[in-house]
Amino acid sequence: EDEMRSAFKIFDIDGNGLIDAQELKQTMQNLEEVLTDKDVEAMILAVDKNGDGKVDYEGL
Repeated sequence: EDEMRSAFKIFDIDGNGLIDAQELKQTMQNLEEVLTDKDVEAMILAVDKNGDGKVDYEGL
């Protein structure tokens, strides 16, 4: 659980408790993983429980 929360915080760049598409894409680029917008959208949709286009910690 602690590792998961730590990883979440890395992706949550602005610290608002949510990961949006831009934060996901930026973090992946920082990790030298280039994703298309379509890839990012698919990743968000896979874990977005409430359909707001963002991922909260509980959504994982």
